Amino acid sequence: MHGWVVSSSGRPLHIIGEAQEASPNVLVVPLAGQGGRGMVLVEYERKPGSVTLPHPMTDLLTGKRLKGCIELPPYSVMVLKDLAERKE
Repeated sequence: MHGWVVSSSGRPLHIIGEAQEASPNVLVVPLAGQGGRGMVLVEYERKPGSVTLPHPMTDLLTGKRLKGCIELPPYSVMVLKDLAERKE
């Protein structure tokens, strides 16, 4: 699912990337490079949010393995690495 890019006017942000579902207060930014694939999640409205991950992932900031629907506390950031093996 794709959404809108961050605006400097303070307008509501939406989903960018491949998360299956995300709260409207969570920004999802996909990442891909030599180190693999993943995403950065940012909750920006000072309220809990959630994201349904498309694949199992590891939070690189905490080391926790995550899958399915995950909860984000207010003003939290997660840096996730995709654990799924994909051939391109």
